[in-house]
Amino acid sequence: EKKVKGTERRRIGEGAGRIVKRAMAESDDAMVEITDKNHPVLSVLTNANPNQNWFELCEHLCINLGPVGNGYMPVVMGTNQMPAAIYSLPAQFVRALPSAEPGNVGAYVYGTGTEVEQTYDARNVIHVKTPNPMGDPFYGMGWFASCILAMDTERAILEHQNGHMRNGAMPNLSINDPMLDDGER
Repeated sequence: EKKVKGTERRRIGEGAGRIVKRAMAESDDAMVEITDKNHPVLSVLTNANPNQNWFELCEHLCINLGPVGNGYMPVVMGTNQMPAAIYSLPAQFVRALPSAEPGNVGAYVYGTGTEVEQTYDARNVIHVKTPNPMGDPFYGMGWFASCILAMDTERAILEHQNGHMRNGAMPNLSINDPMLDDGER
């Protein structure tokens, strides 16, 4: 291992696409280039866990990230405080528990509710989420949910415009009559 500082950090970061040949870990203020082929981080990047290699783990993450908007990967630490395995959890069965600090997650609970639930500390879970225009700090918004939101908005606009047409309204004229209910307007 050799310490890398300054401008070399950028060059190494750009070459991180070859992640199996070179993995990086943060140590103190410098980044460490891992050259040992038997390093535990490289073994996790090659085989994420006993059932999946790194590609299958990323594939499972992407499958959850699209429709649900969240991906959860608990990291199992080894005896030397280095990652020993990374798993992917089905996102539809994971819920976030808020911490004492507002806007932060304290733990993640995995389970369907009919079985024994497992709780993971938030520091040991990698949570990848898509942007959520609704402002939820704990969950992302999947593709389907964002499409439904856009369809509901479009439907409301269409109903509003159809109401104008049915009632013979002029778009530049507005009269408010308090005696009319919502169906008559």
